Amino acid sequence: MNNRKIRTLTLNPAVDRTVEIEGFALNQVNRISTSRLDAGGKGINVSKSIHGFGGTSTAFGVIAGTAGNFIKTYLDERGIEHRFVSVPGETRTNMKIVDPLNHTHTDINDQGPLISEKALTALEAILFSEASPETIFVFSGSIGRGTPPDMYRRLILKARSLGARTILDADGESLRLGLEVGPTLVKPNIDELERLFGRSFRKEDKPRLGEMAYACRALLAQGVELIVVSLGSQGALLVHEKAVLFAEGIPVQPKSTVGAGDAMVAALALCLQREDPLHNMIRNAVGAGTAAVTTEGTAVPTREALHYYTQQVQVHEIEEEL
Repeated sequence: MNNRKIRTLTLNPAVDRTVEIEGFALNQVNRISTSRLDAGGKGINVSKSIHGFGGTSTAFGVIAGTAGNFIKTYLDERGIEHRFVSVPGETRTNMKIVDPLNHTHTDINDQGPLISEKALTALEAILFSEASPETIFVFSGSIGRGTPPDMYRRLILKARSLGARTILDADGESLRLGLEVGPTLVKPNIDELERLFGRSFRKEDKPRLGEMAYACRALLAQGVELIVVSLGSQGALLVHEKAVLFAEGIPVQPKSTVGAGDAMVAALALCLQREDPLHNMIRNAVGAGTAAVTTEGTAVPTREALHYYTQQVQVHEIEEEL
């Protein structure tokens, strides 16, 4: 049994309120049929999924106010280790509106508190306390107000100086700057990848896998070891120096897409920890995402669900295309 420890970082946590409204419509009174509250934010969701899959991690981040206390209590009740820095203000509450009638999912996300450089310095100190080459860092989600756009870049560089491995799941400038210093693994979705390269990788809503794989070679040249592109219900693409693999999506009736990408990151982190082969990594990633979309709200998919869906994933080798 290896002793690597996974540490997740959430710079902009949230309390996620997921409500179900049949026939949700604008400019009308809408009535909620069910409602639930969960601790959220991408890194926290990764830690929750790791726990659900039978692994362990420590969740790090910045919290504020009553909502921040809710997050700590929520994680305590589930036995998920955490270390947070408290700041003035209030942790954001995000609304997730699920319409089972029209099969839509609407996110309304708040901004969150202003984060000072002093708070970021304190967070960095506890994040890297007693870290070693065996540590796996997961840098995930939006960076929050007051946080410099190169924050993930800075943290990846520090982790690399320790010989530790890093996973980056971000968007926009945070993703672009982080990629410059070669995180071990990056997990964009197809929309984020298209924004990064400024071009489409789809034809008639179908992903152009070969073109996507060829483009991802540029990221390998920057020092990234592994790229896993999530394709929603259509599966995922894995690009590595030694292989390009496509895992087909599994047809299911989704209950919520919240946290699906985070569940994929959780599975990938556990695979890195176990040093799984590439085929297992992409299978587990798609199995985890599928387990998540069949779960209500940002509730945690189980180890049993992960195993059930992972066994169904079909993996194919892909040829690159210019």
